[in-house]
Amino acid sequence: MENADRLAKDYLKALTGELTARSGDDPSLVPFRVEMMDVAHGPVETVGPPCSLPVFQESLAAALEAMPSSDPIFEAVRALAAKLAWYQVYQGADLDPKLAERMFAGQVVGQIGLLKSDNVRTGLFLLVPGLHYPMHTHGASEIYFCLSGSVTLQYGLNGVPFDLGPGEISVTQSKQVHSLTTGLQPTLLVYQWIGDVDSPNWWWEMRSDGKWWQEKWARQDDASWAAEGVEPVPQDEVTAMS
Repeated sequence: MENADRLAKDYLKALTGELTARSGDDPSLVPFRVEMMDVAHGPVETVGPPCSLPVFQESLAAALEAMPSSDPIFEAVRALAAKLAWYQVYQGADLDPKLAERMFAGQVVGQIGLLKSDNVRTGLFLLVPGLHYPMHTHGASEIYFCLSGSVTLQYGLNGVPFDLGPGEISVTQSKQVHSLTTGLQPTLLVYQWIGDVDSPNWWWEMRSDGKWWQEKWARQDDASWAAEGVEPVPQDEVTAMS
């Protein structure tokens, strides 16, 4: 795993460099940079084989091919992508394959990453064309750094959608409701979670009576998410997110 060790360190260095360079203009990135600097750099763990779904293989290859190559973060990701144990983020609960088979992740730092950490989750997030990841919240604060393709994000139930393209970064604060939608090309993102990194994901859905309900998805030992029940969203949360 010597080569993977070097590549994981290159990734951490490149991402920390990006966050440092951008923190002056965007102070909300400072906590993410600080957490990255505290990640231990070894030893690298052995990881399992990546996902074998053809849609994953095809989309990852296209996303990597479309990436710019001028900055260290792009070079680090291109070298590291094949070393990760990519997995399908959501499975079960009778999910439509158009959702379940359109989101994949590969951890660099985390519970199944090359490097272990209790405080940080970071790696690559691949979104296949034609995905709508519905409104959801989580306790962790999150950043996305777009590497290739583009994704439309919306914050708040009535927020104005905006596009995130290559080289652009977004910050999602803890418990902020948000959604993601892809277009005709696969989208590859660097993600980082800090704070309550093991908190559930809550998917929001408005029912026919106009009331919002949320489905709880809990993190599993393999880093994927599994459904654990549905409950109404408290009205004060709906009001705060409107």
